Amino acid sequence: GNGMVRFVGAASLRVNGSISGAASVTNVAASGGTAVNGAPVIFGGDNKAYTGATTVTGGILRVNTGITATSAFNVGAGGILQGNGGTINTSISTVINGTGTGALGTISAGTGTGNIGAFTTGNLSLGEFSRMVADVNFDGTGSSDRINVSALTITSGAALEVNLLGVAPQIGTTVLVINNAGVWNNGLLSVGGSTVADDATFTTASGTYRLDYNYTGALGSGVAVTLLEVIPEPSTMGLLGFAMVAVGIRRRRA
Repeated sequence: GNGMVRFVGAASLRVNGSISGAASVTNVAASGGTAVNGAPVIFGGDNKAYTGATTVTGGILRVNTGITATSAFNVGAGGILQGNGGTINTSISTVINGTGTGALGTISAGTGTGNIGAFTTGNLSLGEFSRMVADVNFDGTGSSDRINVSALTITSGAALEVNLLGVAPQIGTTVLVINNAGVWNNGLLSVGGSTVADDATFTTASGTYRLDYNYTGALGSGVAVTLLEVIPEPSTMGLLGFAMVAVGIRRRRA
């Protein structure tokens, strides 16, 4: 029917039934937060065939089924859009944008940190106060969170966060985090507050990477990340240092 479907609460909620008609959907968190592992509202089961707008103004909306809504799909400050096998109407735009540096809108495939997944949307617009979080596994398989889009628009200031998974990352491995079937507006993502140009490198606490907005290859086409160097965790460095000291002691005694 017509009207608004509004989800408010701090507990997980799964919606497997249909939502149809000239309805709009709003997801509002009972309390703020930007953790991608929080309690989501999950759209699963039947396709959601409503025709109104979808707005995520807080909390997590996880899309595990089809959404054929024909109006705007917006993720605002404190809102998180996730997906694991779902599809948002590819003929509409999905806009991710918050209201300031401390109030970002977020998009993240999968079901939270450490859980790789993928979903599909239409034209993806990453605004100045948006954040994309991607789990990546450089074990040589090319597995990573992936968002399939019809086109990509990036506004300066949009942030990329890369979470390195796996215990045996292979240097030189490339993963595709955005599979782009259309055009890219030449906008650039930021990592740690610094803009990263096409085919340029960036460094995080976990390693050094190269970012390619125009990748084309066996994985598809779009935005790809390549691992160039792994930075050991401090505890690992401490053990390495201890081992080197021990070797030195044994050599002096010899």
